[in-house]
Amino acid sequence: MAALLSGCNSASVTSGIVTQKMYGTPTSVAFGPISITLLSSSDYCLLVTDAEGKSQWFVVSEAEYKATSIGMEFIYNRKKHRAL
Repeated sequence: MAALLSGCNSASVTSGIVTQKMYGTPTSVAFGPISITLLSSSDYCLLVTDAEGKSQWFVVSEAEYKATSIGMEFIYNRKKHRAL
């Protein structure tokens, strides 16, 4: 996957509820003043929303993607997930 980064790629949401699933990668992700523009990729992604209403996309394995349903709880693990 190729990406143009402006800032670091870290998780601002560490746990929450899965609100959306997507095969592919969001084309643009912004964290306030930090923005990331992603070029085409085929990843399994979950959008997670925390209790404060913040949302973040995470790349997960195919198995985890298939086992996860919208509304399920998600806990970020930096060894298994990639924050976008």
